[in-house]
Amino acid sequence: MWGAILASGWGTRLRSWGTIPKPLAPVAGRAIIEYPARTLRAIGVDRVVVVEQPGSCIHKTIVSLFERVIPVTNYRVWLGNAYSLSLALRAAPVDEVIAVVMSDHIIEPDAVLEVVRTAARKGYHTLGVDSAPKWVEIGEATKVVIEDGVIVAAGKNLREWDAVDIGAAAIVNDERVADRAETAAMEGLGFSQFMASVKAFAADVSGAAWVDVDSVEEVAEASVGRLREVVKVWEERTG
Repeated sequence: MWGAILASGWGTRLRSWGTIPKPLAPVAGRAIIEYPARTLRAIGVDRVVVVEQPGSCIHKTIVSLFERVIPVTNYRVWLGNAYSLSLALRAAPVDEVIAVVMSDHIIEPDAVLEVVRTAARKGYHTLGVDSAPKWVEIGEATKVVIEDGVIVAAGKNLREWDAVDIGAAAIVNDERVADRAETAAMEGLGFSQFMASVKAFAADVSGAAWVDVDSVEEVAEASVGRLREVVKVWEERTG
């Protein structure tokens, strides 16, 4: 099974923590990227594409977890995660369902597995969403609007919304989707907005343990706050 980890973002709010790339910042004793990587491994992913910044070598942190790790360098980081997605899809086989996760999200395996199963069942791209998030800051979350089970709009500043993006998707890697993701990036769309543009299905994993690690403060609270609670659940469910 194929997966992809998008790990080439700027990580501006964590830069004051240190000089290392954000995906390598430690959270509760692990580099952040280890959490999504181990989540993918727990659901059966054995081959993974890691999209990373030039010179970061982030993929070396997780090579022991998979049979095959394909590093892809993103030389156009400013284009965002929709562009990173296009690079990942071009490095993965066509006609596979690719489990895609963000490098700075800690998500319990069952939630990602539900996203992948929905994509396999529907035969189309699927975005993981949470209509009743427990551990995330709503003001910072990317919201989505859902109509008839399909994502029709996405953004952080939506006034009316149905759920929030959990940072996990499953892409049916046909011959066109990589080009469509690149075009979306060129038009200034983010990852969630791209998923809305292709009318991806919504897989609601309401109640799942997940969190987006954004700031130095969140890293600091990993031992005592809501982030620690998610890590605890994650540890229990990844074994």
